Amino acid sequence: MESTQSSLTSLACIQNWEQCRTNQSSIENSLFTGNSFTLKVGTVSPVFNRLHIYIGKATPENESGGISFYAVPSVCDYQSTIQTEYENYSSEPQKVARTLPDLVNSKLVPVDFKTTPFKYSAQGESPSAQLLIDSVNNWNNESVRASWLNAKFEGGPRYVLAAFDIDVSDFEPSHEHTCFLALKPDAKNPNDYTIDLVVVNTVTGNILNLEENENNVSFRDLARLVPPFGQAKRPSTNEPNFGVYQIANE
Repeated sequence: MESTQSSLTSLACIQNWEQCRTNQSSIENSLFTGNSFTLKVGTVSPVFNRLHIYIGKATPENESGGISFYAVPSVCDYQSTIQTEYENYSSEPQKVARTLPDLVNSKLVPVDFKTTPFKYSAQGESPSAQLLIDSVNNWNNESVRASWLNAKFEGGPRYVLAAFDIDVSDFEPSHEHTCFLALKPDAKNPNDYTIDLVVVNTVTGNILNLEENENNVSFRDLARLVPPFGQAKRPSTNEPNFGVYQIANE
């Protein structure tokens, strides 16, 4: 089962999620209804190596379901780029005027959120792959989800992510990739979890988070979560780079 078509625009769904992501019960009722979305980079853009994936919600805060995802190349999402593009467009009298939200909606490409939870089998996989598979399966584990979400909201009102910044340099543009929402245990405290993306090329079966060579296997961090913005040594997460976020919060 896939996400249903919303009567709201892409930007309106993203703005709706801005309200919902600060509400613990809304997150439980919506974000946990599935655990993956599919992405074919070539349908968004075949030439850029980073994408922003925004979360949206079509249903009211107190209703279940309605989660959706939207992709935009990072270079098209800079606040300055969007503003300049809009100003240039607006100054051309021969074109029909459109609003800034119209421009933003034209940039956002919907990607399918799978509302049927997928349980990954760990049989026959390498120990490294199994660690990633276990993180994927954690998303379907009610006690693990509760542990992660309760920790996010300890000490008063908090929030969960608004978007992912994804390195897609190793994605095959014409191949479909399944991006699994996962909960990765902390290396120092296995009872603490961080939300992550585990990406599988559905054509080759390769898990893109794994880097294997003759000597060892290492893990690649494909996705950076925002907020927080301006994470140490990660300039791609600076807030002005997320123009859609800025407009959604105006």
